[in-house]
Amino acid sequence: LDSLKQRIEQVKLETPVEQLKSPLSGFEVQELLGVGPGQLVGEAMRELERLVIEGEIEFNDKEAAKRRLLAWRN
Repeated sequence: LDSLKQRIEQVKLETPVEQLKSPLSGFEVQELLGVGPGQLVGEAMRELERLVIEGEIEFNDKEAAKRRLLAWRN
């Protein structure tokens, strides 16, 4: 866990902030999941940001984000 925290901090220092955000907006997450504002949307946004930070998806790849979000939901 400590190594992950260190990696996240390193990535934050080396990467512009806009490239560490979720590829999808909260509204897009709500629309994709068929839900309104709430805790699930926040959890989904954090999961997408984690995937970007860990390099599993690109910050601008909406299609990959949608696929991963639907898999995460199920």
